[in-house]
Amino acid sequence: MSYATSVIKQIQTGSTAIGASLTTATATITSSSTSKSLISLRQAGAYTAATGSGDPPWTVTLTDATTVTVTKTTNNNAATIYWTVVEYY
Repeated sequence: MSYATSVIKQIQTGSTAIGASLTTATATITSSSTSKSLISLRQAGAYTAATGSGDPPWTVTLTDATTVTVTKTTNNNAATIYWTVVEYY
């Protein structure tokens, strides 16, 4: 019997609340390689689109090996941003 080798080293999930008056918020994660990781997000809470295309008013980045940063760009709504970091071999 043969087994496939996984290309995924680790998956981390979490959430970061960003208040109405804040522009950034951070979360600490287990160390991940910034050059071998992908981060994705989804939001919970109301927001006003940043552009006419409907883009949400925040970004999420893997700032360094242990920090996820959520940055809000346009409005005063509070939100909880749920994120997933996938690190590959």
